[in-house]
Amino acid sequence: MLAGLAQTTPPPRAPPLSASPTPAPATAPAGQSTERVEEIFKLLETGDYAAIGALVKTSFTPDFIAIRGEYDLMSYLADYKRRAGGIRRGKILEQGNDAIGFFQSNLTELWGAVEISVEPNPPYRMSSLQIQRAKSPKSAASLTFASEKARLAHVSNYAAKLAKAELFSGVIGIARNDRPIFTKAYGTADRSFGTANTVDTRFQVGGIDKSFTAVAVAQLVEAGKLSYDDPLGKFIEYPDRVNAGKIKIKHLLSHTSGLGDYYTSKYGANVRRLKDVQSYLSILDRTPPDFEPGTTFQDSSVGYLLLGRIIELASGEDYYEYIQHHIFQPAGMQHSFQDFLQRSNPKSAIPYEDYFDKDHFVTNIYGYVSPPPARGAPDNATVSTVEDLIRFVAALRNGKLVSPTTYQLMTAPKPELGAKAYGYGFMVNKSLDNRDIIGHDGDALGLCAEYDLIRDVKEPYTVVVLSNTSTTGHAIAETIISLYQSVPAQQ
Repeated sequence: MLAGLAQTTPPPRAPPLSASPTPAPATAPAGQSTERVEEIFKLLETGDYAAIGALVKTSFTPDFIAIRGEYDLMSYLADYKRRAGGIRRGKILEQGNDAIGFFQSNLTELWGAVEISVEPNPPYRMSSLQIQRAKSPKSAASLTFASEKARLAHVSNYAAKLAKAELFSGVIGIARNDRPIFTKAYGTADRSFGTANTVDTRFQVGGIDKSFTAVAVAQLVEAGKLSYDDPLGKFIEYPDRVNAGKIKIKHLLSHTSGLGDYYTSKYGANVRRLKDVQSYLSILDRTPPDFEPGTTFQDSSVGYLLLGRIIELASGEDYYEYIQHHIFQPAGMQHSFQDFLQRSNPKSAIPYEDYFDKDHFVTNIYGYVSPPPARGAPDNATVSTVEDLIRFVAALRNGKLVSPTTYQLMTAPKPELGAKAYGYGFMVNKSLDNRDIIGHDGDALGLCAEYDLIRDVKEPYTVVVLSNTSTTGHAIAETIISLYQSVPAQQ
């Protein structure tokens, strides 16, 4: 595949290193991969979902369909088509059997890229496909605003457009110097009763819990009860004695432990009885790390589950009680808690997920399709509000949760461990152009959550987007962040 997502001419292929001649790999005639990109463009431009099935059957290789799954590939294309709402075409760059085509979504107004490879022989079907975000072309005009009021009016109108297209349901919050300047709700919290979302509606936040867990670990380090260099084996012999000695707390925090996810067949078989950290530990497969700890980044829910247990052992408190007493309460997060699946609360949004069915989408309540656990794990347990997450960011950067030195340590990348865009529980440089923005995302069926702290401007801005659907929450956050590039930067 073509490397990178900049809209420039790709570099020429490097000459072979061997002096002896080798047969050149088969290459499709010029223009074949471009034609396939144009097929995807045409699909994204039109409103005909019924055409997706025929496209998949005739334009992709049987091997690729077998790997991706016919239904999953159809759903993938349908979902991008729905989110785009039509496109404006950009450049298509071709290199041998590969091509990349750039486009701008009519709805989100963000740029994306279609990357494909084709088989080298007739009928030149697609053997790979990836659609992802891309940088705007240099020629694209940047939005500028005469005032903060005008900027926030644009945010409101942008979100309303996506809500009208049934692509956003949730709440947006923006704060300047920790003071909220914009909070607005869109869509429905409970469709059965027609209950609208409000600025006080609670949402599941998914992976944002990793930040809470990481701050708890940092507090225990500051208290002298832990060290970032402590081996996992000091607390838990997982997955075995040798690897537990290699894996350190800093590896668990930075997703560089090599441990994978706990979402296995055991999880599905036991989901209803998962109610505390110990019950989650009982379903873990004791497989060795996928790589040498501290060398590569790979998201690991197992790592944060183990951190939850380490917090319990080091503090002597239940994990959930520790987070409530030492994170939520000091930060003033009065509307956040971690037992949402055991407590009925009318102020919490019900998660909804859309599924593609041949030529249209069907909406289901998440719990009907995939039963939730009795209680979430340390990487995915909290229900919160937009203003509570703004309070969390304020407490974090103002020294209410950890010291300024620890805050800087946690929110700096860890390239020495293989984590170039992740610190200890925080995503860093959270933009396509590597700006100084930290925060975290949360994604799952029926939820899309994100909080960001923009630090490269004169007055820092916090952006929070919470949604009870998994569609365009991140697009909204990215768009808001882009509006604050023209704010005078710190020297």
